[in-house]
Amino acid sequence: MALIPFPHQQLFHKQLDSFDLIIFDRYRNQGILQKRTYQNIARYLKEGGALLIASGPEYLTEKSIYNTALKEILSGTPAKQIHEKSFKPSLSERGRVHPITRELSSGEFSDENWANWLRQISVNVDDSKVLMTGEQNAPLLIISEENKGRLIHLTSDQIWLWARQYKQGGPYIDLMRKMIHWLLKEPSLEEGQIELSIAGDTIRVKRYINPLGQPLNYTDPEGNTGTLMLERSPDKLYRASLKADKQGLYSFSSGDNSAYIIYGAYDTIEQTTLISTSETTKAVVSKTGGNIYKADSLNNLNVKTVKDNSTGRYHGISNIAFRKSSYAETTKLEFFPLLPIWVYFLIFTAFIFFAWHRESE
Repeated sequence: MALIPFPHQQLFHKQLDSFDLIIFDRYRNQGILQKRTYQNIARYLKEGGALLIASGPEYLTEKSIYNTALKEILSGTPAKQIHEKSFKPSLSERGRVHPITRELSSGEFSDENWANWLRQISVNVDDSKVLMTGEQNAPLLIISEENKGRLIHLTSDQIWLWARQYKQGGPYIDLMRKMIHWLLKEPSLEEGQIELSIAGDTIRVKRYINPLGQPLNYTDPEGNTGTLMLERSPDKLYRASLKADKQGLYSFSSGDNSAYIIYGAYDTIEQTTLISTSETTKAVVSKTGGNIYKADSLNNLNVKTVKDNSTGRYHGISNIAFRKSSYAETTKLEFFPLLPIWVYFLIFTAFIFFAWHRESE
């Protein structure tokens, strides 16, 4: 038994909005959290929060969090069936292109060389939200967005088998990291992420998911704008290309996603004009009362600082001045006694004798 009451009022009401992520790991509604607490969590999610649920058989019981105020935001209606057979998680069609799961079946775990899990519950959910499936193609990893917030529901409590390297294990760390980063809205894991590359004089555009068939808007180095339509290629990715006839920065955007790429030399002016010149900064220097000096003449100059200069000029024949700034910065602190230690000793001794003298009268 707990010696102190669970601080749900402080955590789930006063401090809830400061949380980045809430995790329910096989949680049963046992009366610890109040009805209004669940209501507040639902509000937190809708206003931009993140929720991760890993559920087991408890999700199908009367004490399921589905029977609370969280019902309106949860993905997956309990189907009252538990699969307790060994099964291997696999990627759905959407999961093969979604940023969370598309690279799980690669490297050490290529071709979904994953260890089996041993239990899963059944839920009813829209297939468009399912990234991984389990026994009899039942939804295993479900994602959803509620207003401004995000939610992931894992319909099995067996992912720890991968963490413990059961048999050959599985991509536990990679999957958990990407799930959490997606919940926290990491830009590199957005569904409509735009990937750019250059081949010769052509800019190639690739998207794994193209929400609602959105067109791709671009701006060339001269500020001219245009639109590209992406087409789905045989590898089920969305692709387009643009001939780059100008050197410089090209920007692409679609919905909330954007990407940039530079075609040609990165510093065109610096690469083509290598002769030292003062013409580019001459106008600015003259307006601010300064002067231009070559590096080999700096050793012959006297440098000083001045509070202000009524003429507005801060240079002479053999000197250059910098206007003194009023900016102050504390660089070091030192603490030391106001008086030497022996002085304090004499004062203390005198006080003792004075007190003794007064008491003896």
